[in-house]
Amino acid sequence: MDVKGLLPPLAGIRNLPHSARPRLYLSGSTPLRRWQESALYPAFRRTARLYRVFLRCKAALAFRAVTTNSAHLWVVREFVGDLIPSLRSAVILVGTPGPAQKMIMQLWDENGVAGYLKYAEKPAARKRLEGERHVLAALPDSLGPAVIKYGKIADGTGLLLSSIVGRPLAPKLPPEQSVIDFLQPRASAELASIEHHPWTRMIRERYPSMERCLDDLNGRKWPITIHHGDAAPWNILRTSDDKLRAIDWEYGAAKGFPYLDLAHYVLQVLLLIHRRSPEEARKRAVHFVCRNSSPALRAIEGDAVVRLAAFHAYMQLQDDGHPDDAVFQIWRRWVWERRQ
Repeated sequence: MDVKGLLPPLAGIRNLPHSARPRLYLSGSTPLRRWQESALYPAFRRTARLYRVFLRCKAALAFRAVTTNSAHLWVVREFVGDLIPSLRSAVILVGTPGPAQKMIMQLWDENGVAGYLKYAEKPAARKRLEGERHVLAALPDSLGPAVIKYGKIADGTGLLLSSIVGRPLAPKLPPEQSVIDFLQPRASAELASIEHHPWTRMIRERYPSMERCLDDLNGRKWPITIHHGDAAPWNILRTSDDKLRAIDWEYGAAKGFPYLDLAHYVLQVLLLIHRRSPEEARKRAVHFVCRNSSPALRAIEGDAVVRLAAFHAYMQLQDDGHPDDAVFQIWRRWVWERRQ
């Protein structure tokens, strides 16, 4: 994926952490703007956050090598010009390499961040953007960003989203009550049995190996609800008025299954932040889901929900090109394969 046409022509381009494996491209022309742009560099564990501060200081003070962009046309401006007429600069976060790799562009105008543009060239990545577009269209305005524009850009597809100003949540457990409330299933008049629920029916059809797990959820009807699919502290922002809104809905479903987001949130923090064993994480996630569900789930139901959450994450990452023998994939497989 060539970033030249996605950045302003003749701008001085810097990348982080280094040119050999760039993760972030900056085009800000002033120290303050580069400091602000570099905040997009992802870091959540304590050591990673300290490293990010170091990188941001180097970028702001121009200690990083600079390359003048040789592109003659800024295709991003062509795509968003009528919507963001005073577009000044962009910072690009490069996604994980693989079939679903994409780029996330933070777009700046004279007043600050004016929007986010997701860009994908590969078929699997375009499919992710199309799915996110449909999920966002079904969301209440209070849950996530708004879709501003969707269509062809350069050699790929672009999804322009409104800007949400806020800070990611701290990755602590248990989360605050406001976070738990945010992750609860959205009120729905539709209830369905496991046999007829659209999400579990999809799981049955695509992955027959999960049949026994789904059988543990028989005996009641379940809400058909919005499912984020990757609920984690880094995908939920707290705004200045103390509201919560979620970003990155590409794994989501407008007709999803309840409590999967609760389970996924806990599993992600225990895996990626605290590095807990899959056995401990599964037990803690089951306890958390059962304690925070209404009506309360039985232990066997909570365990099935946690296993489904781990399985869903595993399959999504497999589709994104992560190998089955990757450490985190082995961890997730332990969670969903083992029966209590």
